[in-house]
Amino acid sequence: ILDAVEHLAVDPGPILDVSEVTPGPGLANRHLKVQCSRGTFLVKVNAGPTEVLAAERHGLLALREAACGLDLVIPEALALGELPEQRGSFLVMDFFRFLPFGPSIPAVCERFGHALATLHSRGAAAAASVADGA
Repeated sequence: ILDAVEHLAVDPGPILDVSEVTPGPGLANRHLKVQCSRGTFLVKVNAGPTEVLAAERHGLLALREAACGLDLVIPEALALGELPEQRGSFLVMDFFRFLPFGPSIPAVCERFGHALATLHSRGAAAAASVADGA
């Protein structure tokens, strides 16, 4: 996994730290935060075959295409790979630190709502074009 991070097209620089950030027990995936000198990445690890996380990668590609021009940030799927000895698969993507926003900033919530509605209206077309390889 770390080798895949070190060889990303975005040149992350040397790995400085790896920590588990899985949000809670009972999840099918483990989540690793990989801090590099030039960026931070999230690595999702699944015990299943690559196809499991390939579907998530496909969904992220469709969301990124549909969100183009909107005030939404969708993580970029940077690498998909297999663990040695068929022990599972992994997906490397941008790491985002999520900060809660609430009723104190209604303008942010309103912009998010409008962008999300537009994203949903674009979603089917974007998903179809990604599925077709466009």
